[in-house]
Amino acid sequence: MRQFEFHETDTDKCIFVGKAERSVVYLALFVDDGLLAAESRDALECVLRHLNDSFKITIGDTSLFVGMQIERDRKEKSLFIHQSAYTKRVIERFGMGCAKPMSVPSNPSVILHPIVEGEERAENVPYREAVGSLMFLAIISRPDIAYAVNSVSRFLNNHNNDHWRSVKQIFAYLSGTIEYGIKFRGGGSVPKLVGYSDADYASDLETRRSTTGYVFQLAGGPVTWSSQRQKLVTLSTTESEYVAASAASKEAIWLRRLLDGIGHPCDNETVIFVDNISAIKLVKNPEFHKLTKHMDVRYHFIREKIESRELKVEYLCTENQKADIFTKALPRERFCMLRESVGVIERMTRRNGGSVGNVSCVSPAFRRKARDLIGHSRRSERESV
Repeated sequence: MRQFEFHETDTDKCIFVGKAERSVVYLALFVDDGLLAAESRDALECVLRHLNDSFKITIGDTSLFVGMQIERDRKEKSLFIHQSAYTKRVIERFGMGCAKPMSVPSNPSVILHPIVEGEERAENVPYREAVGSLMFLAIISRPDIAYAVNSVSRFLNNHNNDHWRSVKQIFAYLSGTIEYGIKFRGGGSVPKLVGYSDADYASDLETRRSTTGYVFQLAGGPVTWSSQRQKLVTLSTTESEYVAASAASKEAIWLRRLLDGIGHPCDNETVIFVDNISAIKLVKNPEFHKLTKHMDVRYHFIREKIESRELKVEYLCTENQKADIFTKALPRERFCMLRESVGVIERMTRRNGGSVGNVSCVSPAFRRKARDLIGHSRRSERESV
């Protein structure tokens, strides 16, 4: 490793950057698996040859890495990441192979409640195993099921048939979207990091806590996202949006440092779009300090980063808020529109101009709106240059 001047990044100790054959080489490690990337094939072969001399390693194709399938289109300069093979195995494992495909992973009209004393539980179902398998998908390549999985994961120790039906709906949704994944596009100008932050106020019926949702996009696709119940009870919609923006700001700073560590620093502020004007005023104006002094100091982290010109918060109308898909169950057309605008799309090999099952069900007007949202994201990248 020292021979090629490999050094670990400060933000992630499993990512190394080095040099070989006058080319930058990246090495990502996960337990005993590794992924090498470089600008030239000569650099890759040089590193692999020396690693093979020092260690007993198996050199394989990069199309599969830790359950993640990677497809490159050199002509289009694009990268498509998906987990269709894993999704098929999971669907078959839990007996959902013959399920009728659903258009959304969670039903907006269904509200999950904690089980009350005396209510019958669903004891003989693989609830924990199913949610764990779905969580792996939601974290790696399927941000479109992040909210649904987060919702059912709250009842791992206390679930009934209603909760189990919600889990099965996620599988039914996946059965119609097996080939979906994330596409990243290269070429053109240097891609810029753009974030979206949202919150659903007091949405958890048990604790009355709000739900935080955020997503960051780079090169046309999502690189990190989150759907999570907030750790405190907020007193207003403004406060819940403020807490969500603070969580997104921490992720933005981590991403900026990671990009800097691999040699691609962000020259300008990273923009985070928020759809609440009052929350933006709280972030930018210290005169409102009295309104938020009851909140934990850690939630004011975002103010410091804006003052240091590392981050920038801008308003975006709710209709165009991409993070909305991470905070609540949505109707079919809005869900499909936001799914596409976030960057979760179907593999090109399966596109035939029609729909897949009953999943690709967006009207032409909503398809145009989704394209407008994608165009807005790309304009935001260019404007931040």
